[in-house]
Amino acid sequence: MRPLPSAPPKKPDKGDVLTLKTRLAGWPTPPDLASEDVYARLADGNGALALLRIPAGKFATKGKHSRVRDKDGSAIQVVTGHKESGAVSAGFGGTMTFASNKGGTALKLRVQGLDLGRLSGSASVTIAVGPHSATAPVTVRGSGKSRRLY
Repeated sequence: MRPLPSAPPKKPDKGDVLTLKTRLAGWPTPPDLASEDVYARLADGNGALALLRIPAGKFATKGKHSRVRDKDGSAIQVVTGHKESGAVSAGFGGTMTFASNKGGTALKLRVQGLDLGRLSGSASVTIAVGPHSATAPVTVRGSGKSRRLY
């Protein structure tokens, strides 16, 4: 991953982008997003690389889909893992969508502005909504700008 510039640019750097698509087996359908905070955590053996928090009530629900879109870091809060260097900070933003159907709950997540430079080898992804959580081990392949979680 490339470092941020030393002087603030006119348009913020996107930083590293985390994209995740998964099915949350055994979850209640749908999760209670109106009264429970949502957390997403990416961690390796040394601890959390990224911890995201979406406060309760930020999701807009339409039918079986609940989505939050963020352009400034107010809805998807980066608790740990935001990319910054001195006075220069990567831009915030992203989307998270829960979709419920007979097969369970599907999740799509895309968040920019992260610092995933030390991500390699094995890691784990945890999604939590209120008392419910799911953790999955992942293997990281690739380096530099292109890394994939399997």
